[in-house]
Amino acid sequence: MISLNQIQLLGQKIEQALQRIIFLQNENEELKEERANYKKANTELKKQLDIFKKEQNEIEKGIIHALDRLNTVEDSILQVSKEESKTKSSEENLTTDQTTEPANADTVADSSASIEEEESALIDENVEKSDKSQPASGNDTTQSSFDIF
Repeated sequence: MISLNQIQLLGQKIEQALQRIIFLQNENEELKEERANYKKANTELKKQLDIFKKEQNEIEKGIIHALDRLNTVEDSILQVSKEESKTKSSEENLTTDQTTEPANADTVADSSASIEEEESALIDENVEKSDKSQPASGNDTTQSSFDIF
């Protein structure tokens, strides 16, 4: 037979179970809200990541373009200096032919050295001209002008 104590104990256990259910339902709602916030934040972070990737690609393209321009400038400087050295070399040959002096190894070595010095001077001159044409940024001149970041 069922006693009054057993019914009271059953009532207490039912009350505890109901309280536990209410607590778990509230906790479940809080976790759902937290999950929704994390999903929203995750979506925002993915958007930012896509933006950063696009910007990174644009930065890389800009750097590659700048390097290509530098290569073009360097090639044109070298071409001009080669043409000038060829012109000077042919002028020297005409002068040598007119005086009809025999060419010896020392003369050839001296002319090669002078051509190299002239090329070096022309390159230095072109670099100085390009440096002067750059607007003054107010930075130390010993610092590289190619600092991007």
